[in-house]
Amino acid sequence: MPKIDDALSKLGPCLTSELAQELVAQGLSYEAARKSISRHGPHIATLSGIVFPHKVRFIYFKDDFGTENYWESLINCLSEKSPTYGCAIQSLLQRNGIVPLTHFLISCGSPVKQKGHISASRIVENLAKINILEKFSDDTIGECIKLASLNNNEFTNAILNVKARIFVENILIEYIAQWMKNISLVSYNKISLRTDITLPQTSTYLWDISGPSYLFPLKKISKSKTYPGSIICDLLLRTEITEKGIMPFIKKYTTLTNIKNAHKSLYFIIADKFSSKALNTAKAQGIIPATPENLFGKEVAKNLNVLFSLLVRVTKLLEIPESISKVYELLRRLGKIEGIALNLRGALFPFLVAELLRSEGFLICEFGYEIKDDNSKIIAEVDLVLKHGTKEIVYIECKGNDPGSSVNDEEVSRWLKKLTIWRNDFLQHREWSQMKFRAEFWATGIFSEDARQLIECKKSTTNKFIIDYLDNSMIAKRAREANNSALLDTLKEHFLRHPLNDAHIFSI
Repeated sequence: MPKIDDALSKLGPCLTSELAQELVAQGLSYEAARKSISRHGPHIATLSGIVFPHKVRFIYFKDDFGTENYWESLINCLSEKSPTYGCAIQSLLQRNGIVPLTHFLISCGSPVKQKGHISASRIVENLAKINILEKFSDDTIGECIKLASLNNNEFTNAILNVKARIFVENILIEYIAQWMKNISLVSYNKISLRTDITLPQTSTYLWDISGPSYLFPLKKISKSKTYPGSIICDLLLRTEITEKGIMPFIKKYTTLTNIKNAHKSLYFIIADKFSSKALNTAKAQGIIPATPENLFGKEVAKNLNVLFSLLVRVTKLLEIPESISKVYELLRRLGKIEGIALNLRGALFPFLVAELLRSEGFLICEFGYEIKDDNSKIIAEVDLVLKHGTKEIVYIECKGNDPGSSVNDEEVSRWLKKLTIWRNDFLQHREWSQMKFRAEFWATGIFSEDARQLIECKKSTTNKFIIDYLDNSMIAKRAREANNSALLDTLKEHFLRHPLNDAHIFSI
């Protein structure tokens, strides 16, 4: 007689319905197969907490628990056989397996609370109980959840990408919201964003963006009152939305549209790219699928891509948690999206300079150092302060603008005026009294001839400390000598590359 152990060994972790079919194929009647499964031995377990349609359970050898085969089979079963949990899993898979908890409540496809539906918060609890999800806290993005199947290397890579993606998405959300206001899609002061303290909610679901709309096709007019419709939007960048990946949004959409007397809504889903099946699915439902490029043009889309790739590259280079936090704080303060690429270079260039010098043996003392007078008034700023063993202290000015730009004599003059203040600050540190003081100006472009002459003149007339400057070719040479390929690639891609000087810089 066929044994349940043999059948389960053949199939691996699976649904009890699939195991029953295998036993029937081996000669048992359906009733005998069902009884054999229900009387399984102590070395076999069924998943508690999750019941599939028709009371089907997930069954596996206890020794298989937590293996790669276990996770793969369980996730596949949930995705294919359980619409509710399947959508939740797909929303995570589309987001590298990691997402802030609040974003999961938006993206998982389940409501806040609705009769006959499992709530989004309950989804989290149930999946955590069976160890599919794990909760953790991140200093940058707060309380998060992740797939338990992620290994350490996958987690490290995913968290960098997720942080960068969320930052870029939040910028785009603000941009979309302003666009909706400008063209009167929504009531100007009533639009809600996921970046707000309270998450956007329309009916029983949470969204990335939502707001009331009085557009004629959406509003409902009664004898005594006019009721607005809604503009609803979810978005996901840096990945292609697949046919399975779009299903959580479709589930939210179909549930709401099936509610009796529901207000009319206009639905957007925004992503960098859609698979052909996902695109057709959205269009067939009357949902608007859009990309940043076809909404706002190539320049905006390009700037968003620069922002993401640069942020990932820089944070991969930095090993000091405090430095990474400062990167995100700097970026949080950046302004309009139109200038994000240029602003980003300036904000992040000091971190790359610090990384280069750290690989040369320097110790980072300060980022964005402020020198204050006796009344605590800021009188000068220093982008970087570094220590080189017991030999010298270096104060550095960083200018990370367009690679094709130049540093003019006015900028150099302003810098030279700071040097006396810099040196006086250096002298106030008694622990540095036996060390030399160096002041440097690092720029991703080139120094104009007048600017060079000013610096050279100052160098020749100053003997109390050392003055130096580095342009793009000098920085490229130092990066190459440091033998740090990741750093060199980042500098080449975003800071030093320019059609007129590529050959010169990187042939050094």
